[in-house]
Amino acid sequence: MDLAATLPPSVASCSVALQGRTFDELIKKGLVFGDLKLAIVESAAVGCTLYGQSIQSHHVFVLAKLKGDTVEFQVKCSDPNLGSCLANEISQFLQQRQ
Repeated sequence: MDLAATLPPSVASCSVALQGRTFDELIKKGLVFGDLKLAIVESAAVGCTLYGQSIQSHHVFVLAKLKGDTVEFQVKCSDPNLGSCLANEISQFLQQRQ
């Protein structure tokens, strides 16, 4: 199976403070936003990569990196608007999850 995807250079990013939580508590089993489920593809002590596909077939890749007491998210998407909105939604969702 060919997993290659051609993506435009659409990157959005956000940072979320851990506020006493661990990286594992923040991400756990992935993230779900409506119909978009981001599953963990690879995980390490200092970060993870997540992948999902929207119902409109847009590919979404998220790189989450632990930087001190914050987690930085970089969202790459085949739809620039979806990527930007998702970065904002990740930030708001995880800040509320305290």
